[in-house]
Amino acid sequence: MARAREGEMSRARDLELLEARLRADFPEVEEPADPIWTAPPAWKVIDCVLSLNRNYDRFVWPRVAAFGESHPELRSVAGLARLLESYPTPRAFGEAELGTRDGRRMETLRGVVLHLLGVLPQFPGATEEERLEAWARDARPGDFLGAGIRGFALAGWQYLRMLFGAQTLKPDVHLQRYVEEAVGHPVTPVQALYLLEDAGRRLGLPLRSLDVRIWERGARGGHREPGGSA
Repeated sequence: MARAREGEMSRARDLELLEARLRADFPEVEEPADPIWTAPPAWKVIDCVLSLNRNYDRFVWPRVAAFGESHPELRSVAGLARLLESYPTPRAFGEAELGTRDGRRMETLRGVVLHLLGVLPQFPGATEEERLEAWARDARPGDFLGAGIRGFALAGWQYLRMLFGAQTLKPDVHLQRYVEEAVGHPVTPVQALYLLEDAGRRLGLPLRSLDVRIWERGARGGHREPGGSA
């Protein structure tokens, strides 16, 4: 009982410290304006998977933009699945379409595509985009475990949800470091996620936009560049 009470008090202190840091750093939080947030679903899935532990501005966005230029008609996840399956292997797709020989990453891409196509019939919507948004808002952070997509863990799952409209955050290294600096001690990715979700909601901040601003601080030194967040 005493240990539980101590844990509650410690978390309350962390929330106070984090709220104070957020108020100082982000008196205003604008909606993200980078192109990926309004891009077609196929681009968003590619962007999400390519961005895992990669430099966004140098590696990810140029490949996403080039893919879009090569396939201006390809917008849907279903269309991306058909293109993927037209190649003998996911690696062959990556080499030809995205300029990468990372076969494992392309297997992850295929896994994400197939998972989304498998679950979307369960969600309402007249279009694929509407069903993707319904999925993103309904999904929870821990659901990535049940999805069982090799190479796709919590941060990737959360970023995918964000891309399709969920007001949440992704616990990447930049977000985790931000929370640790605010509270003054190490936290796990899951702790960082829930602390920042709670603090952001208590302050009335849009979580997705807050994530982008924190990411920009860590990955770009606070500067905005063409592209998106990863």
